[in-house]
Amino acid sequence: MPRFGLIVEFDVVEERVDDFKQAIEENAQESVAAEPDCIQFDVLHIKNQPGAFRLYEVYTDEAAFEHHRKLAHTQAFLERVKPWVRRQSAHRLTRLANFQKG
Repeated sequence: MPRFGLIVEFDVVEERVDDFKQAIEENAQESVAAEPDCIQFDVLHIKNQPGAFRLYEVYTDEAAFEHHRKLAHTQAFLERVKPWVRRQSAHRLTRLANFQKG
């Protein structure tokens, strides 16, 4: 069954990288714990690029993601990190398959 996926790119000012890490980890944990339609929320940090973060999020469908965007914890996260972010972009995806071990 296809799922809705998202890759979000953040370019964060270097002096706020640790603050961003804490904020995004809290947001990701809350998303998975509180949102039944948030299936996966990976936080990735690009090696050798201190301010480069990528999120890989999977939801049951696009409506679930739109709901996620409106929730208080998501809005609070975006407001909190806004001064630290140089650039942000997002790519909407349809997940066709998922292969995992274990």
